Order: sequence, then structure tokens, then C-alpha cells
Amino acid sequence: MLRTLWRYIWRVIKAMALLWVFFCVGLFLLLHAFELLTGSDRGALWYIAPPEGVTASVRHTADGVRYMVLGDETRPPLLFIHGGFGGFRHGRVMVHSLPLYERYHLILVERPGYGGTPLPYMPDIMAEARLLLPVLEGKPHAVVAGHSYGAVLAIAMGLEAPEQIAQIVNTAGLYYTVYNPPAPVSILPGWIAALLPRVLRTTFAENQAREYNMQPLEERYSELAVPLTLVWGGEDPMVSPLSSVQLLQALPEASSVVFPSLGHRIPQENPAELTAILLALPSAGAS
Repeated sequence: MLRTLWRYIWRVIKAMALLWVFFCVGLFLLLHAFELLTGSDRGALWYIAPPEGVTASVRHTADGVRYMVLGDETRPPLLFIHGGFGGFRHGRVMVHSLPLYERYHLILVERPGYGGTPLPYMPDIMAEARLLLPVLEGKPHAVVAGHSYGAVLAIAMGLEAPEQIAQIVNTAGLYYTVYNPPAPVSILPGWIAALLPRVLRTTFAENQAREYNMQPLEERYSELAVPLTLVWGGEDPMVSPLSSVQLLQALPEASSVVFPSLGHRIPQENPAELTAILLALPSAGAS
């Protein structure tokens, strides 16, 4: 009786293990296929699916950074910088927030290691900020909206070129290494990690390197001269809200907006709240 029961349990375990393997392989293949699709400019435009009547084009800087421009370019620029496991898809929801086009034209950028930017991951945050700045060439008084790891890059851009950026609005930002989330890839054998889709490899590499590449920047936060608004959710499971609270202590003139019931993915899950904040910003020169 016990032997029969054990055989049955063992078969169930093997079946579940096999299903898990199929699931992981299928997920990896799906992510690779998604990267191939959105890695082309035409595929990226198809995926973002700009609203009807909104002009959109995909462009590349001389250094190879890919970005998408949407809306009337005679209006002030609003640049979105994605976080980890990102790319154009992190801005897909905000692209469909139609009230934004009444005031801004939108720019989505893909950081090194993501999407159609064929550059390797850059561990130097200030170097990456300088690499992104040409996206705003000829576009003064920009509003820069950074999310998660993109938030610290928005600040780096403000430190590097304060004359070019009018406002920074950051959501769920990670600003201090003490709040750095773990990097799961560190527990995987190297040959398995190498098989992961590029977006995962870049995300995990960023997580592992933050302890070294963020500390020099942490000492410079108080130098920021660009008006800053910090937005975070009280239920963020990925980045501790204490990261934003600590930054407010370094920059007491910064504004803050707290949504106690929201989590980490504010731009994707709560675009109306973020849109309202962006539309309430003072016009360039009025801050």
C-alpha cells in the first residue's frame, strides 16, 4: 500500500517537474521572440501602437541609443526613462494617456542593454546619463520622468546638464544601495545565465553592480539644482519607500507625492495619477 502510494507521489512530482521545465523553456523562448519583434523599429511601433492621430517615429542617436518620439514636437519634451526589465514597453501605457499630448511631446528611450539599443550594459551611471542626453538635443526645458533604476539616471542627467532639464519627476526610485533588491542571476551557473534573454541579463547585471556604481552618485545628490518631484507607493514590494524618504532628507526642497495603497509599477498601473502630476508642473521658467 505504502509502496503504491509512494510510486503515485513520485509520478506526480516528476510530472510537475516536467511541466515546470516546459514552462521555463516556453517563457524564455517567448521573451526571446518578443525581443526579436520589438528589436526592429517597425516591430516597436507596432507594439507601442500610438493613439490615432498621434505621430510617432523611432530614431537613433549617433552612439546607437534608440528612442521613440510621439506627438507635436513644437511642444515641450517629456522624456520617460525606464527601469530594470524595461524598454519601450514600460512607456506603453503612458503613451495612451491622451491629456499629456495637450502639453508635451513624449519621448521613450531604451537604455543600453535593452530593446533596440545595441550597446552593452553600462555600469557607470554618469556615463550612461551622458549617453542619453543627445536624445534631448535641440529640445530645451525638458521634463524627465524616471522610474525605478531610471529615476537615479534622471538625477544623473540633471547633475550633468541642469541647463537642459526643467523638471524631474521620479516614480518608485532606487537611490541608495542599502535598498538594492537581490539579483537572482547571481545564484545561477554562468552557462545558464548566458542563455537568458538580454533584458534579463541586463537587469540582473544592474542589480549586482549597483553597490559599486551608485555610491559615488549618492554623495552628489545635494548638488542637484533641477526641481525634483518624488512619487512612490506605500505598498511597493520591490524598492523600499525609505529610499525616497532618505533622498528627501538630502534634498529638502524637493516635492513628494505618496500613494499609500500603490505599489512599484505606478506608470504602468496608475497612469492617471502620474499624468495629473505631470500636467500640474509649472511651465518652464515659472518654477
